[in-house]
Amino acid sequence: MKTLFILVSLIIVLFLAAPEKVEAQKLTVAMKKQLASALIESAEELRGCIGEAGLDRIVNIKALSLNSGGKQYLITGKADGYDCSYGARSPMHWIFERRDGEFRMLADIGACDRVQVTTRRTNGYFDIKIGSYYIARPRFSSAIYKYDGTTYKCPTCGHD
Repeated sequence: MKTLFILVSLIIVLFLAAPEKVEAQKLTVAMKKQLASALIESAEELRGCIGEAGLDRIVNIKALSLNSGGKQYLITGKADGYDCSYGARSPMHWIFERRDGEFRMLADIGACDRVQVTTRRTNGYFDIKIGSYYIARPRFSSAIYKYDGTTYKCPTCGHD
């Protein structure tokens, strides 16, 4: 009985500590056009790719919940020949938020292998852990991005 109590308690703690889950927020055609414009405005190098292939062919869009509003989107480059959305060997990543009918960039993460929402918060938004594998010296490197009230920054990365 004591073991069952401990197990149930542990499950409850893990459930309460986990970032909120968000159901996929359907992006309308108009919202995708608006997101494509915001992405081009923030990452000019994507203009030609998006114009030629369209947003859906160069990136994946995943709904996130980084705060209680839950209207954030992780944009990840696809590896199908469009160099503009892919680094040397890892996809590019951006996070946008839809607020008051407009998209704005929260993070320009760049090329990395993994983007993970953590259970810690800064200024009301969950922190983001990014990670990359390095082939030359086989190892995994990670960094934590924190929300500064406007955008996500990596305080230990040595750049904004």
